[in-house]
Amino acid sequence: MYTQHSKPSRIYEAVAPLTYMIECQNRIGIPHSAPRLRLYLAVALSRTSGEEERAISMFQEALDCVAAWGDRLEASKDVLWTRANMARLFRQMGRIAEAEEQEDIARYRINTRLDLT
Repeated sequence: MYTQHSKPSRIYEAVAPLTYMIECQNRIGIPHSAPRLRLYLAVALSRTSGEEERAISMFQEALDCVAAWGDRLEASKDVLWTRANMARLFRQMGRIAEAEEQEDIARYRINTRLDLT
């Protein structure tokens, strides 16, 4: 997703295509085949006004997919990027404890895995 790195971020523009791709995967019976789509969608939703609760729900779904793939994906840059964005969203919503939890997990992953992919 090239919108991930634009300045300022335009990731919110990816909500519709990502939602469509995930719905297609779910329809054909491969719900956990691409956790990165869900990670990107969680971030895109977190950057869309009024979609905060949906972003949190997608974030949890994405992390469930990541867990199914194992530890290597958990330490990927995409997961860390998503955790950082979710921590930002939690802070904006006043959910400081949840933000700190995501930050702690991200810090731990960075400190224990220096060869991030």
